[in-house]
Amino acid sequence: MEMVYEGKAKKLFKTEKADELLVYYKDDATALNGLKKGTIMNKGVLNNRITAFFFDLLAKEGIPHHMILFGPRYKGLLD
Repeated sequence: MEMVYEGKAKKLFKTEKADELLVYYKDDATALNGLKKGTIMNKGVLNNRITAFFFDLLAKEGIPHHMILFGPRYKGLLD
């Protein structure tokens, strides 16, 4: 898959559908404006679950959002 964006906490990849992106949440951690770098095991998993939780709350309140699918571990699908 082709990566279209990488930030401190996630990577975005193209999918087979032009209007959808795959989100991969990273385990990377930084402090002091990037002077200290490390890895926190399962940070990406936790970020993915927190994101899915809030999108689910929005859906329950009838508020549209862009989350299509909550995937296992680090992934989410957006439109």
